[in-house]
Amino acid sequence: MGDEPCRTRFLLAQTTSIVLLCFTILLFIVLAITTIRLRRAFHPFFSFYFSSLVILYIICMMAIVLCKVWSMTGYDGPLSTVNTYILTISYYLISPINSMIVLYFFNKSITLKLLKSGGASLTLRYQLAENIKAMRAVIPFLICDNFITWNDQLFDILFGVDYLVPTDSCAEDTKFYLFLLTTLIRTVLSYIQPGYILYQHDLFRKKFLALFGKNAGINVFATRRTQPTSKLRKLNNVLGAEIKLAVSQQEYFDIIKSYW
Repeated sequence: MGDEPCRTRFLLAQTTSIVLLCFTILLFIVLAITTIRLRRAFHPFFSFYFSSLVILYIICMMAIVLCKVWSMTGYDGPLSTVNTYILTISYYLISPINSMIVLYFFNKSITLKLLKSGGASLTLRYQLAENIKAMRAVIPFLICDNFITWNDQLFDILFGVDYLVPTDSCAEDTKFYLFLLTTLIRTVLSYIQPGYILYQHDLFRKKFLALFGKNAGINVFATRRTQPTSKLRKLNNVLGAEIKLAVSQQEYFDIIKSYW
């Protein structure tokens, strides 16, 4: 009977951490949808890289949720072993150091290509410019991931606190409160990651507002509607040709390129 209050406390702490983590997963899903919808604004390699990175984060966090749920139910079957492998693999695949190395060599190769060829298409130059701006937002994203890793390791090494499972012992009050503290730190840092990207980068912010704003509609995957052609304002460019204001970025660059 003496362990019953501690078991209740354990379940409450674990449930709280699961709820907070589910909100984090939701934010990353929003970021993933926004990234996929913006895939044509960046170079295909960067779009694939960042989309994969965000999806790996989601997989990793979902695996953590399963670990926490099974720690509450006491399940230790084959699915738990598979889930542990998935968690470990996804955790190492999203290593910030590897990610930054990939980005560095990719942008370096593109830059050398432009220098040697004496130029590139307008679309490629636009995508490269957006890649550079996106990297400025991605670097703090990866730094936060480093802080999360350091937070987990420091609490584990210094205090023996596992971020996955809180203590259920009545004699370890300190570890219990330290678990709540490390969970809070992880949650704040995890919220900053997608929030910073969606706020800092213009394209991400505009696409996010278009998809999830009040006037975005019900289906977030639906293509954004444009006004009827007959109601569009019209302008003439310097060559006297008529251009439309409500065209996509790709169409705009194709029009400019045709005049070149």
